[in-house]
Amino acid sequence: MALQRSDVHIDTALTTLAGGYRPSQLELVWDFLMPMKLVKKDSDKFFVFGREVFRTGQESSIWNDGTDYNTASYTVTQETYSCIQHALADYVTDEQLRNSDVPLDPFNDATEFLTDRLLLDLEKEVATKCTTAGNYPAALTATPDVLWDTFATSDPINDIIVGCNAIRAQIGVWPTRMVVGASAWIKLAQHPDIVELVKYNKTGLPDTSVVASTYFNQFGLREIKVAGAINITSVEGETEVVADVWGKHVVLAYVDPADGLKRPSFGRTFVSGGELGVGVEVEREPRVKRAQVVNVVKRWNPQFIMQDSSNGTIAGYFLNGVVS
Repeated sequence: MALQRSDVHIDTALTTLAGGYRPSQLELVWDFLMPMKLVKKDSDKFFVFGREVFRTGQESSIWNDGTDYNTASYTVTQETYSCIQHALADYVTDEQLRNSDVPLDPFNDATEFLTDRLLLDLEKEVATKCTTAGNYPAALTATPDVLWDTFATSDPINDIIVGCNAIRAQIGVWPTRMVVGASAWIKLAQHPDIVELVKYNKTGLPDTSVVASTYFNQFGLREIKVAGAINITSVEGETEVVADVWGKHVVLAYVDPADGLKRPSFGRTFVSGGELGVGVEVEREPRVKRAQVVNVVKRWNPQFIMQDSSNGTIAGYFLNGVVS
């Protein structure tokens, strides 16, 4: 009798392949708009200088010999950050440890899962903050007159340039970065105006670097990133509802990549207690028999740096709902 496959082979798990999902596989952009700022304490203050350096309508700089000195004063205010603690935990049982086959690694897998979930929470918090029209002065938020998926009559190039100039008019410098929601980018990359603009630079549809370098760097924009993160907004057990974290929006911002004094910047994500990659606690769980708990703890506070008297951010521009 001929041997069968089951006689000569016992199925085992592959050690080099395992399907799964990770938010970081699509671009997370929280630190692109609001770079991480490590701090020692969960709460503290930072200084913000006023915009008096731009004021030329009151104090004259003309000085006649023998007269009193001309004077001009600046203001400094204090803002407070307060890092909120976030944590998620999962159990790893002794039986799970004993029976797991390669490539499964219960402690590592749990830590990675929990960290990714927390980073997605941070991404969603930053996205919500940056795509809330009420966080911007009226002059720094707009909805296009014609949405970008109406190719024949919409004008995304002008909409973006208007936003760039609105930021320059507030803080004296052009924006440096732009975040585009994935559904908005799909239409922007296919828009005839954009395709025409870059067709001599690259074959096929334009990518973010080509769009930035071909035209918009003349208005300060050096980098464009597509916000591709998704999240499930439905409650567990119900029919899944999947949504883009950044929606159908565009955010322009002046982001100073390095910390410095007397520089404008859109925002920072204050992080206390060490890098976001640390903060993992593993301990025997007394309430669950023969199990250990993996607890991942992060503390953060994304915050706008440059604001007007009504706490509206003035180093960014929000294009609301650019596609249908």
